[in-house]
Amino acid sequence: MDVIGQSNVCCTVKAEGKTVYAQCVLMDNQWEAEARLSADIETFIIDEADWEVHKAPSNIPLGCYSIEEMRGKSGYIEGKKELNILLNRKEGEMLKYMLNQCINGLIQAETYLYKQRGFADEEEYDAYWDKIEKNGCRMYTHKSTEDVEWSQYAAPLTRCHNLFNRFKSSKFIYYGGKYMFAYGNLTDSFHRIDISIEFNGATGIITDCEIEFSRAPGQACFSNNLHRKKLIGRNLKELTKEDVIRLLGKSEGCYHLVEVMTDILRTAKYI
Repeated sequence: MDVIGQSNVCCTVKAEGKTVYAQCVLMDNQWEAEARLSADIETFIIDEADWEVHKAPSNIPLGCYSIEEMRGKSGYIEGKKELNILLNRKEGEMLKYMLNQCINGLIQAETYLYKQRGFADEEEYDAYWDKIEKNGCRMYTHKSTEDVEWSQYAAPLTRCHNLFNRFKSSKFIYYGGKYMFAYGNLTDSFHRIDISIEFNGATGIITDCEIEFSRAPGQACFSNNLHRKKLIGRNLKELTKEDVIRLLGKSEGCYHLVEVMTDILRTAKYI
């Protein structure tokens, strides 16, 4: 057995006083880096952002750098689009990826900051997300009567410092013969998702795939394995993020499933 490509990503969000901090650490075949941002706990407006690079491709400078472009930008849903401003940098693609992880973490951590964010109570917060996510993913499209509200699922809402943690990994393994295997995992404060893919190492054609949800907030989440058939027969080398969103995301899919699969594709670039 040979591990020929591997990536590990960790994102944590913490609160101190009137500030919320998010950081993302990434280690893979080419990179060791950390991106950080801090934001106002009430507005989620970013006041500082920086990153630290210890290992990178040869054209990327090592060291610690402030990301001035993000100061004053939103650390919430609308702020994710603002990250495109970073793409004019040599390291822009990776920096955008890592700061996107930080913003995703802030959005998830909001659950434990709903009072600071201006929501009167848990019911108002749940109603807010029910409205903006209507038919946004499989869980909201096919809500079950057995599902509890988000605030109940995330309970108890008593976190005071460490608000959210997410660990992701993707790995490519060669066991011999013509077939290779790709594995992806996302484990965080609310979810556990695994993807395993068998594909032809020479052609890239996917021959088998399994998708498993071990922990998720809605009953419909656990039926996402039905999407496995959409990947079989596809060429792993040619899949794009847009393909993955169309196949595994939108109203019948899952944001986090898309994230795991696109991480697999990102790792595949280094093989």
